[in-house]
Amino acid sequence: MFTLKRQLATALLFTIVAFFTTACSDSNNNMGPPDTDGTGGTKPGQALLGPIVDATVSVYDSRDYEDLSILDDDPDNPACEVKTTKSENLDEAGLILLPAECIEKDLIYIVKVTGGMDIDVDDDGILDDTPTPHESSIHAIILGERIYAKPWKVTRVTDLMYFVLRALFQGGTTAEEFLTQMDNMAQLVLKDVNGDDIIDHNDVLEWNPRDHEQLFNPEVLQDIEELQTLSPQQVNEQLSGFTGHVDTFMQANDVKVQGNYAYVLTNTQLHVIDISDPSKPHIINTASTPEDLAIDFHIHDHWLYLRTYKAITAYDITEPGEIVKVSSSPLMCMSSSIDADGNLWVGLATLEGGYRIFSIADAEHGIFDELTELTESDILTIVMSERFRNDIKVKPVNQSSFDLFRFFGNVAVLGFMGGTEATILIVDFSDSDNPQLISEIITPGFLRWPLDALIKNNELLLSIGHGDFTDLSFVPTLMRFDISDFSMPVQLTLPQQPSLRTLDQIGNALYAWESSDRLTRRNADTLELEASIPLPTVVDASLKTLTDITAFLLSRNDPDTLSDPFDQEGMKSYNKLYGTYRYPEHIAIEGDYVYFAAAEYGLLIYRLP
Repeated sequence: MFTLKRQLATALLFTIVAFFTTACSDSNNNMGPPDTDGTGGTKPGQALLGPIVDATVSVYDSRDYEDLSILDDDPDNPACEVKTTKSENLDEAGLILLPAECIEKDLIYIVKVTGGMDIDVDDDGILDDTPTPHESSIHAIILGERIYAKPWKVTRVTDLMYFVLRALFQGGTTAEEFLTQMDNMAQLVLKDVNGDDIIDHNDVLEWNPRDHEQLFNPEVLQDIEELQTLSPQQVNEQLSGFTGHVDTFMQANDVKVQGNYAYVLTNTQLHVIDISDPSKPHIINTASTPEDLAIDFHIHDHWLYLRTYKAITAYDITEPGEIVKVSSSPLMCMSSSIDADGNLWVGLATLEGGYRIFSIADAEHGIFDELTELTESDILTIVMSERFRNDIKVKPVNQSSFDLFRFFGNVAVLGFMGGTEATILIVDFSDSDNPQLISEIITPGFLRWPLDALIKNNELLLSIGHGDFTDLSFVPTLMRFDISDFSMPVQLTLPQQPSLRTLDQIGNALYAWESSDRLTRRNADTLELEASIPLPTVVDASLKTLTDITAFLLSRNDPDTLSDPFDQEGMKSYNKLYGTYRYPEHIAIEGDYVYFAAAEYGLLIYRLP
């Protein structure tokens, strides 16, 4: 699939360059029709290669055609037909003014522009002395409601969308399905055209070849004839880099990659997935998580440490694909992380209201023997007496939970949620026998929840959730700090404020789950949105809200579903009810691929661009 992409990219480059170099604008580089109503309240479109004047515009109701290729033969039953406007003002030339009586807001229309004259074929912003005949057709697929909303354009980009998406209409499609697919395609071929930090069908309809050439993603160039042979889903997969998928039956909460294996954690199971061929990942082993709902896990060398609400369990994964339980400790720790040397650290609440972090395992021994033989109260007695190895007491912070623990080399970032503020601590572990608190960051605000952290190039990125946690309606806020001097973090002004939940970075590409339930790639410096990665329709992930999930469970008329979900659908429903919003989804970048523990979507694998 990707070999084809690379082979065809060069060939199509010349075609796309032709799209760009035949564009035009007025002398002020201000392309596009004025924002004035067309006939009866519709907004004007504009035919742009350069502006095409005196062209025939035929508008077709998509319900009349199961095969849109029929439109190549100019059928004689358009919903309406008009001519593009003539003008010596390039900004007012080539306008498409559609009468309201032929456009219904809830219908999908195909707009076909045929013939006419290109009045600025060399794209110098100056009216040509002699217009150039336009001897072909360009198309756009557009929802009637959008024609009434704001000005729109018919360009080579809308023409590309038409040829790729017209297969949708075989057998009929809904407006919602159409817009979803067009949004997905927009995310693959464009950057943010209109500056609203969303890439969708509006960017397609507002793109113009003069102002927005640089916003067309050249890495997704394909031969249009090849694209026409694929379904929209296949196009999405080919252009997005979507490579493989594994349905984990329950929500995928966390993922780690080691060698040819991806380890994916759900609420009650740990899956080992063979990814030696990323296009054909498959589960080869599954272990049920002990004691209680699983929270997260860590891997170092041949050790895998799994944390639940009631215990931490060590597994030996020396043999590829095997998960052998070695030991367990009854620790109800609030957070955990593993340092570069393989020491596992956990965080516990102290009786006096603060927190204590200490090491409970190392790369040689796994979990220390004394912690597997004692009760939790005995362990707490040892810890509180300050007689335990690698112990550091964090001063009381009067926060309600210890939610964030991330190691970056010898430095760890700790985050605590509070009712009126969140506290972030930076701790130096270069001497693991004597960790030192370096600095403290307070982020004021109602119900602040530290979600994730990332340290790159002397900067700290923090994702802090805020809002009403009683109904889980929190919104992540991104914060950036200069930590060239760890002891004095300096908050930096962000060029924009995206809502990023989970962060990972490779090179200058920042990958994130965003609050709008989308996967994105952003420029790590500017935070500019470079791509939204469409989620493939490989599983039914339609149950998004707690209300929907509860209604779904009740509709099953199965009183045991909530407490004893036997079948896979019941398990998935149970897991969505209790897990979908509990933890941020996680990302792992390994080699040429990005692995997403994508909640109800399971494990998704994408190839890096």
